[in-house]
Amino acid sequence: AKPGANNAIFDCKVLSRNHAVLWYSQGKFYLQDTKSSNGTFVNNQRLSKGTEESAPREVCSGDILQFGVDVMENSRQVTHGCIIATLKLYLPDGKEAKASQSIVNSS
Repeated sequence: AKPGANNAIFDCKVLSRNHAVLWYSQGKFYLQDTKSSNGTFVNNQRLSKGTEESAPREVCSGDILQFGVDVMENSRQVTHGCIIATLKLYLPDGKEAKASQSIVNSS
């Protein structure tokens, strides 16, 4: 598979082949875990139990996304790291989408 306008590719051993879906609908952005083994998190909250599909979760600019979890082996050192990113979302008109309420309230 190759990355495209609607698909991201990560060379990461803690992600599932089809880990999660992010989409825009009716003025809002949503994220859904698609039965991943190691989980999808928004602001440190896991979207679903292991290998279960999550309900769609609205996400906003500034939310912290985590795909997978760090994997440690006998040495207690991280051997395979998760993907963590601050989400920056843009509306079809090019303006940045609204910030997360949790981020607005903590400022």
